[in-house]
Amino acid sequence: KTLKSVAAYAFDECNKLSSVYYEGTWEEWCEITFGYYNSDLLNASIYCNASAEDVPDDGTNPDSPENNFEWNLNKSTGTLYIYGSGPMKNYSGAVAPWYIYQSQIKEVIIEEGITTVGDYAFNDFPGIVSVSLPQSLVSIGDYAFEKCRNLEYINIGNKVKSIGDFAFSNCDSLSNLTIPGSVTVFGAYTFSNSGIRNLTFERGLKNIGSTAFESCHDIRKLIIGEDVEKIDSQAFWNCLNLKT
Repeated sequence: KTLKSVAAYAFDECNKLSSVYYEGTWEEWCEITFGYYNSDLLNASIYCNASAEDVPDDGTNPDSPENNFEWNLNKSTGTLYIYGSGPMKNYSGAVAPWYIYQSQIKEVIIEEGITTVGDYAFNDFPGIVSVSLPQSLVSIGDYAFEKCRNLEYINIGNKVKSIGDFAFSNCDSLSNLTIPGSVTVFGAYTFSNSGIRNLTFERGLKNIGSTAFESCHDIRKLIIGEDVEKIDSQAFWNCLNLKT
C-alpha cells in the first residue's frame, strides 16, 4: 500500500505473471508511477482492496485532470480521448497517466485545441491501431509513438512544423504515410525501422531530415514534392526495397 513508483524494467520479461494483489484501493493503484517496459505487470489481473463500486467498470473511465487537458478512456471500445487546449505534458523520465491501460488502448483521438503530443506520450503501446490528430497540432514530441507496432493509420495535419526524435520509429504496421509541407524539423531517426511502403511528401516541404527514414526496409515508392531543396545525410539509408 505504501508503493509510490515502479522503475523501468522492474518486471520486464516476467512472462508468466498473471495476478497482482495490491493492499490499497484501485484509486491508489492508479496513482502509482510505472516506468517503461513493465507491460507484464500491467497486463496481469490486478486485485485491489476496494469495494466493487470503487473499481472502474467496462464503461467510460472518469475524467482525469492533467495540466491544461483531460483524458477519458472508453474501456468498452478501447478508445482514448484527449481534449483541452495548449501543449500536452512531456513524459520523459515519467510515464503518461494512461500508461496503466497500455494493453487496452486501441484508438487515440486527440481533439481540437491540443497543440502538441508530448515526449513519450504513447511510447510502446502495442495495441494502438489508429491515431487521429487535430488540425490545431503543431508538433509531435520525441519518442511519442515509438514502438506502436500495430499502428496502421496516422493523419499528420498541415500545421505540424516539427516531428521529434524517434517519434514513429519501429511502427511496423504503418504502411502509408503523407508528410505535409508544413513540416520544417525532423528529429533524428523519426520514422526509422518503420513499416512504411508508400511515402509522399506534400508541396511546401523543403528539407528531409537526416536519418529520418533510415532502415525503412519496406519503402517501395517515394514521391518527393517539387519544393524539396535538401535531403540530409542518411535520410533513406538502408531502404533496401526502394524502387520508385
